Amino acid sequence: MSFGEVKRLLASGDARAAEALLLQMSAAGVTEPRLHFMRALALAKLGRAEDAAEQAVAGLDASSGADEPDHSELLLRIAQIIEAGGDAVRAG
Repeated sequence: MSFGEVKRLLASGDARAAEALLLQMSAAGVTEPRLHFMRALALAKLGRAEDAAEQAVAGLDASSGADEPDHSELLLRIAQIIEAGGDAVRAG
């Protein structure tokens, strides 16, 4: 269970497996903001725009005030996928 594995799943187009793995990571106690951002990306690819937006906001909330890297590129990708309706927009 790792973020690298989630990235590989997303890159291969298996958003459903990526989202399932992220749920397992969350249940195991992972609380990093990128869990929310990556889950938002997976949900957007699955066409679940509203859930994706909620996860993106949760990620922003979790990273506010924390010493976190800049997630602007990931947030832009999430917004693009949501706008496209979750269509076959590939992760960069």
